[in-house]
Amino acid sequence: MQRVELKILILSTSFASSYGGPVRSISRLAKDVASLPVQVGLWAPTDSVLKSPFVQESENLIIVRHNIKDALRTFQPDLVHDNGIWLYHHHAAAAFCFRFGIPRLVSPHGMLSGWARNHKWLKKFIAWHLYQQRDLMRANALHATSENEAAELRRLLPSVPVHYIPNGIELEVGGPRRASKPSKKILLFVGRIYPVKGLPMLLEAWDIVRPTDWTLRIVGPDEGGHLAELQKLIERFNLEKQIVFAGEKTGDALESEYNAATALVLPSHSESFGMVVGEAIARGLPVLTTQGTPWSCLPETRSGWWIPATVEGISDALRELINYSEKELSEMGRNARMLAESRFGWNAVASEFLKLYRDLISRRA
Repeated sequence: MQRVELKILILSTSFASSYGGPVRSISRLAKDVASLPVQVGLWAPTDSVLKSPFVQESENLIIVRHNIKDALRTFQPDLVHDNGIWLYHHHAAAAFCFRFGIPRLVSPHGMLSGWARNHKWLKKFIAWHLYQQRDLMRANALHATSENEAAELRRLLPSVPVHYIPNGIELEVGGPRRASKPSKKILLFVGRIYPVKGLPMLLEAWDIVRPTDWTLRIVGPDEGGHLAELQKLIERFNLEKQIVFAGEKTGDALESEYNAATALVLPSHSESFGMVVGEAIARGLPVLTTQGTPWSCLPETRSGWWIPATVEGISDALRELINYSEKELSEMGRNARMLAESRFGWNAVASEFLKLYRDLISRRA
């Protein structure tokens, strides 16, 4: 059996593929940390972790069952890494760790951004004053996946240490690959169909630009009935022949979407990282995204666009994208892959987390 120095319990709201980018990043982090001298427990409030395509138990990676309090008692972690806020299990974990002196690291994953706090603001206002602010102030540290998120956390909770560690990116996909060329170029969106993703702005921008030889493919699960709102917009703009809702895709089906795409778009109002951008650049795709995401390195490395999260900003970048030649887009794709390789390898990210875990444990001791 591999030598174990630490026991880390990683909590997530869900490990279902429909939960979006955090599922992939949390699962991969757990896998890589478990390859170090660490035993990792994974827990979620539902059985999603048992069914997740991203989680596979190993000698040092264990799926922890039971309710949250029993899971904490059974696993007996040296540190709890909680991903997310607002829900009951986050509050219960915070209370348990505070009572028994267990160090706790919290990764909000963008849930404290201005847009996120204002969305369904009344419930969050009440929760913030009842328990959430206190729970976060009792955390030993907060983790941000971007410099922008780190700055916002420091402003909101100046007494709590904040550590910036970016998400890693799967580089094992082997670089840019393409399926046979479709009759039209494809601009691909991958993610939850949810208001924060900014899809109404993208549809309005598409209506303004009207690219004749492009198709917009929207891949992801509907959340909260937002898909119906988008379909009404498409009918209003008469874009039924240019925009395709492909539903949720995972595994080989999602890989096929990436392979056939010409570029990726993520028009979000707010993202703590934007895992789909990392997945796209690892596959050599140029990316068009907004300043609601932390990807200012895209224009710096000639890998894509980083523009204001407005209809005007998106339409201007979209117009530029569709006028690029295949040669120019291929060059941007190569730059994107080099960016992924140089800055976002998972081994380095896991080592950074292990260093942080050890530091927080030693400080509490």
